Amino acid sequence: METFEGGLRTAEDVETLSGERCLAVLPRVSSGLFSRESVASIAQTVVDKPFSEYTEAVRSLRASLLLSRERREAQSVMITSCVPGEGKSSLALSLARMSAMMQVKTVIVDVDFRRSRTTAAIGGQEALGLQDVLRGDAELDEVVVKDAHSDLYVLP
Repeated sequence: METFEGGLRTAEDVETLSGERCLAVLPRVSSGLFSRESVASIAQTVVDKPFSEYTEAVRSLRASLLLSRERREAQSVMITSCVPGEGKSSLALSLARMSAMMQVKTVIVDVDFRRSRTTAAIGGQEALGLQDVLRGDAELDEVVVKDAHSDLYVLP
């Protein structure tokens, strides 16, 4: 049956197809499209359940990013996908919260102008954001929002 199913199922599948090393495989947390509430609840897992399977996978990804030989002083991570509902916002917020909880200064730049799920997940308002700063209508310190559950900051 697996022979006839398309898609990638294991880290080995990813590595074989892409020719690149797979940094981590995260367990499925929820099915269907993520709602604003589930982005918040999934990312809250790293705070509330530090030994859950999901948290361990995020921790493993963070360690892989830090130990990557290609890293060379990189201080930014971009999470993207061409398919909606795959968990980009949940992963970004989880990874950022974990870093912030480890005393690393962390800021998420939430550039989803249509559905700002990361900002909504931390309870931030979308009144002012990156576009306002770039236009000169607001100062950076006026728009950055602090996460209530960690030392993470979000730039909407």
